[in-house]
Amino acid sequence: VLSYPYPSAMPQLFPCVAAEPVVTSLPRPLRLVVAWSLLIILASLYYAIPFAICLAACAAYGRRYVLALGIMGTLVVLSLVPMREWLFARRFCQIFYELFHVRHNLTPERIRQVVVEWAEKGDRYILGMHPHGVVPIQALIWAAYAEQYMRTEEHGTVYGFGGMANVVTRLPLLRSILGWLSGVPATYDKLHAGLTGSVFGRPPGGHNLY
Repeated sequence: VLSYPYPSAMPQLFPCVAAEPVVTSLPRPLRLVVAWSLLIILASLYYAIPFAICLAACAAYGRRYVLALGIMGTLVVLSLVPMREWLFARRFCQIFYELFHVRHNLTPERIRQVVVEWAEKGDRYILGMHPHGVVPIQALIWAAYAEQYMRTEEHGTVYGFGGMANVVTRLPLLRSILGWLSGVPATYDKLHAGLTGSVFGRPPGGHNLY
């Protein structure tokens, strides 16, 4: 959808450069350490449920029943806590640009053309991403890119929301992180609500699906 037409050559690639002050203020070695640490933590969150169950089982085996119930109760609460947007989270994901040498093929002119078309026509778009892995690293990078680059001064950003597997919405902590990036379950009701601009209570406009 967003490819830039080059007649007979590979598209020119432009580096994604972080602009979030919290990210750019960190020394480069520290930025890389933070980025790698976040990725490791994110991947580890898939094991939160079995890890918590093992802890609870060990506590129960040691007759520490209150601790076991507390662990399981915490697991349930974290699996049900409401998912909310957090604008800073997607801007902070710019910290992954340098780690993965992220590039894009849209000139400033092409970006403006796309944003103006989307904003002024009021159309809705679904952007597909393939291939993608089990650990949603590309979702973090795309959230940062869309928030930073898919915008103009007069129209703001056309950042929309993301559809994700329903099971992810029940994984403790991981569901909260993807909720910060405007992630919703990939059900018809949620996707339809998002494309009509009501999934997060925002007015219609720029609510595209990623």
